[in-house]
Amino acid sequence: MRLVRSLAVALASVAGWAQQPAEEILQTEATPKPGEICAGCNQPIDSLDKVYLMEGQRVAVHRGHCDDVVRAAPLPILARLRATNQPSAERWFG
Repeated sequence: MRLVRSLAVALASVAGWAQQPAEEILQTEATPKPGEICAGCNQPIDSLDKVYLMEGQRVAVHRGHCDDVVRAAPLPILARLRATNQPSAERWFG
């Protein structure tokens, strides 16, 4: 039951994000840290790239093409962050 409730909350939250433009979702930036990986291409970023804060999570992107890709479609990145932060089925059921 808790899993169903968590999924319902996540879906409602994503629905709320879907109504916001990328400028609002990606408005907060942070300083890049060594070792962070780009959400667009899965390659390491450097100190000249960008890091956005989405729901308290750091989302690193290279400036230019990767940033454009993430800004054009931030919801898949947000969904991927949520999926990796959800407890696994083993933790819930076993």
